[in-house]
Amino acid sequence: MAKNKESAQLETLEGELAIRLRSYHPRTEYVRHLKNRLVKPAGVEVERSNWKPAVLLISLGIVGFIFATIGLLRYIWSFFSEDESADDAGERGD
Repeated sequence: MAKNKESAQLETLEGELAIRLRSYHPRTEYVRHLKNRLVKPAGVEVERSNWKPAVLLISLGIVGFIFATIGLLRYIWSFFSEDESADDAGERGD
């Protein structure tokens, strides 16, 4: 009994949809083209990644960072060593 009720409801729904929706007939050329695209998808070529420039750029960045850090540390070291040498000279009376 439940199946008869479900099938009756389904038939009612289909009937209402048929009344409210207009039928649509696409062009045969469009359907054929779409079928060909779905059955035979376009070939895809995968390019190999060229990672060498990226590695070079990262390496140069690391080397540059190291040199900048060394230069900054030398500047800081020389700044504090000049203060100490001036303090030492004042204590000796020079």
